Amino acid sequence: MAEGGPLENNQDADNEIDRLRQHFSTIRRRISELVEVAEKERNHDWTIKCLKLVVDYVPTLQESNIGLGIGVNDIRDVLLTGADGQLVKNDQVIDPLSIFETLDRECENWLRDHPEEEPIVPDSATSPLTTVKKCDPLTTFNIIQEKRPYEVYKGAGAALIIKVSDYSSSVHPMNSLPGADADFNNLWNFLTQFKCSVEPCMNQSAEEIRQTIKKWSNKKEVREASIIFVALIGHGNNGIFFASDGDSIPIFDLIQCIDNLHCSDNPRPKIILNLCCRGGLMQVGSNYEKPEEYHMKRPSHLTFKVNPSEGIQTTEATEIVPAHSDFLFIYSTSQHMVATEAPEGNTFLRELLENLSEKCHNTDIVSILREINYELGKIYCKLPMDTSEIITLPSFESYLRKLLYLFPGFGKNEFEQGRKQFEEQSAKEARKKNEMKRMKRGKMLKKEIASLKTELQKEKKTEEAWKKMVENQDKEIEQLRKKLGETERKLEETKKVRSFMIQIY
Repeated sequence: MAEGGPLENNQDADNEIDRLRQHFSTIRRRISELVEVAEKERNHDWTIKCLKLVVDYVPTLQESNIGLGIGVNDIRDVLLTGADGQLVKNDQVIDPLSIFETLDRECENWLRDHPEEEPIVPDSATSPLTTVKKCDPLTTFNIIQEKRPYEVYKGAGAALIIKVSDYSSSVHPMNSLPGADADFNNLWNFLTQFKCSVEPCMNQSAEEIRQTIKKWSNKKEVREASIIFVALIGHGNNGIFFASDGDSIPIFDLIQCIDNLHCSDNPRPKIILNLCCRGGLMQVGSNYEKPEEYHMKRPSHLTFKVNPSEGIQTTEATEIVPAHSDFLFIYSTSQHMVATEAPEGNTFLRELLENLSEKCHNTDIVSILREINYELGKIYCKLPMDTSEIITLPSFESYLRKLLYLFPGFGKNEFEQGRKQFEEQSAKEARKKNEMKRMKRGKMLKKEIASLKTELQKEKKTEEAWKKMVENQDKEIEQLRKKLGETERKLEETKKVRSFMIQIY
């Protein structure tokens, strides 16, 4: 296409509008931050910040009058003469808040006149492979309390699906991918079952894809998302993705736009799903083969083109966080291997979405990926050695620092519902525990009482035995007394007889 053609001019105009839209949104955000400063804290430094914002962030107004009788050049000349929240010029007092009011109104009017285009959705969305099971509030609340995973339930997610199925405009011969449309629809229908904004990027050139992801990563809903998802559907090689014009994009270029240095001061999980080939090898049975018609008939050069200072907003970090932590890379094939493709879509993607739909409500995603690999390994082990089956094993690289649950159908309201159910259940269990303690104590008391009764009965029996023994002893004593009395009486009679006999003789 000749330079300066109508399509190219339209594209340049669109890019300029996008840049201005981002520019004016940034101005309004900065104005809001300064206006929110408490009135008692609006000192001389605050005034300078206000005026510097006008000078530094509004280059398109450098030579114009902003409607308050003073131009931006004049503000620059007397920047340091302001005091106590006011600017003095030619005996005229101007409040920065008045400048902001006019500037904010102009930005608002411009943004209203240049609305953002609605994202393109699939023309004929197919029904999802399976319906995603929703979280149970109480079970999920318990998982959060015990596992302390990423807090993806605190906000909405943001997803970008980059799909290239048509390579007819590629400068290098590359096969089109009819199964990519099925992959796109399957992913779209899966992601839209979550609290997640999904944006498509379809059949774009390398430069268009770069601009798209830069623009997308700077959107408010992406910068504030609780989880970020990027999918790559198309041709690829080890570490690169091929755009519709056949140009290669290092995947590093794409992820740099959403790493922890550029996309958020609050690190959150980021999932990169790569359904592309990662090389030119193919395993058939127990042998390596190179496909007869390798779909990328061109050399690929890994050249990083992203410059963090160009079009990517950086964040004011409060602590050191590794730029590429919190990433989870999911690949449909192993390194250096080709990916399998079919008209009905990528086999691994279908398996992945079915497993996630069935298990992601109560299982972390890394465990699900391990289970998929384990089950695939079992299937391959049962194949005969002379099989012509293509053997490919998906892989993943985790830089996550916490467990990652997707928590479908679970947000702040469900969290509060789960917390309430947890508290009610805890109170119920506490009451039940206390009741069990009382019952146990009652049983112990009954046992103690029974034991005391037994001891008492034993003591009573012992007492009765002692009484009977004493009675028997008393009887024996009485009998002995009687015998003693009888003996004494007989002795007395004997004495009398002896005395009488002595008198006689």
